[in-house]
Amino acid sequence: MARTRKDQRSRNRQTAARQYRKLGYEVVECPSGDQLPPFLRGFSPDLIATSDDDHVVLEIKRAADLKGSNEIKELAAAVDQRGGWRFELIALGPSPRDVVVPSETALGRLTERALALYDSGWPDAALLYAVSVLEELIRDAAAQHRIKGKLHATRAIVGDLVFRGVVGEEVADALDLAWDRRNRIVHGSTSDQDLGREAIVELIRVCREVHAEMRLQAA
Repeated sequence: MARTRKDQRSRNRQTAARQYRKLGYEVVECPSGDQLPPFLRGFSPDLIATSDDDHVVLEIKRAADLKGSNEIKELAAAVDQRGGWRFELIALGPSPRDVVVPSETALGRLTERALALYDSGWPDAALLYAVSVLEELIRDAAAQHRIKGKLHATRAIVGDLVFRGVVGEEVADALDLAWDRRNRIVHGSTSDQDLGREAIVELIRVCREVHAEMRLQAA
């Protein structure tokens, strides 16, 4: 499990680095030695991202490791005392007790219903059903990672999960495509023939990907 958590931390770091680079920042992952500014010598942050008018020090920790962590407090204090620099923390917390991760069997039943709807001649209903399952999984994943204040903005939740490395960008892309199809269905601008079975299969694949990350987080 230690290796799994290490891999999750690495994915979070790589995703954060990719996002900052897209915004035009210069990024150094796991900086050390001369890569660290003098005031950060002795620390080992996960990432430093710099631009002309912004300097970010990013640290990724399990929530359980944050309690009483003098290292984090000292790092945050050192950054806060430096003008033009800011400290960011990504906490990889355990699942809250009120978040129940569906079993493989339960998820299988849900996804089978989507395919059954399609095979019964109801492709539109199949898509709407599959999208609703995926959105619910996304919200549960957000609750696991204590993403608050966005209960009615699934797109923002997905963006946050991607930034943290919880899910890949393909999840966001799949949802964007599914939402576009859903909107066209709702507004009557598409027909049954426009929706292939592979679209439902792809949504099911993404559901399973998000579900696997949820089970990993809950372990």
